[in-house]
Amino acid sequence: MIVSFFEEFPNDINLQEKLRLITFPSNLYIAAKSVDEFKKIESRVRNKNVNKIYYWPILNKEDGYWISPFVNPIALKKVISEINNISTMIDLELPINKYLIFRNFRYYFKNRNIIKKFLKNNNKVLAVETSLNEFVKKILGISYNKTIKAVMFYSSSFRVSRNMKNKILEKLSKKYKIIGLGCLASGIYKNEKIITTDDFNEDLKIAKKNDVEEIILFRLGGFNNEYKKLLRI
Repeated sequence: MIVSFFEEFPNDINLQEKLRLITFPSNLYIAAKSVDEFKKIESRVRNKNVNKIYYWPILNKEDGYWISPFVNPIALKKVISEINNISTMIDLELPINKYLIFRNFRYYFKNRNIIKKFLKNNNKVLAVETSLNEFVKKILGISYNKTIKAVMFYSSSFRVSRNMKNKILEKLSKKYKIIGLGCLASGIYKNEKIITTDDFNEDLKIAKKNDVEEIILFRLGGFNNEYKKLLRI
């Protein structure tokens, strides 16, 4: 099982310092607002254990931040038009500002078709989805029929029993071969609950038992020796 990392804020502390802890084969998924910005960050990665670095396109907060049919269509077209022959991951989530769902609803069908066409024509792009109900995701335009998919399951964010978390992750692990786990550090909301080492260990056991091919930890900036020991690699 490959252990990879998302990094939403690829500064020197979150990227350069933490790269020293990656002594095993891994991939990086780096957030950037343009291909040019991504390439500058990519050029600073110096670690022989990193096999592949993916561009994770994000928008300005006022445009929606993540990719969905409810974002600014001009910003969506711009970021998609830049992607050409570059390893890419798109994060399919509702806008960070939920008000945009109502303000940009008029662009829903237009934006959904843009995303759908992009994914159809770029079948090597990794589409990362939330763990919402599949029917709901389809209706919201944050899930598409695609060969390469991953799902996010951040057990630290679920206010249910450990037994229930296990059942959810077991089900997802049987369906998806790439799963995002976390949170090791907070993200754009700044209030995401950090996963305990006990929960992290349980999640790893379930992923391994179900032959998940790759886990992507959110995020590199929170990775430390305590989590690393639990990987047992």
